[in-house]
Amino acid sequence: MILAVGEALMEFRRSTADGVLVVPGRWDGPFASGAPAIFASVAARLGAPAALGAAVGADRFGDALVE
Repeated sequence: MILAVGEALMEFRRSTADGVLVVPGRWDGPFASGAPAIFASVAARLGAPAALGAAVGADRFGDALVE
């Protein structure tokens, strides 16, 4: 059994490749993210028994991560 412990979070990405973050622009997301969560997900998809130990907030992002 693989147990990954750490953050599960929601990520937003700038949809343009110009690298400018300090001016208004278009963002894509939210996307489920967090290195331990991604690791556990990939391990499970490869057939390993895997689990994630993480906490999420009591909000829409937390609900989406649990789903």
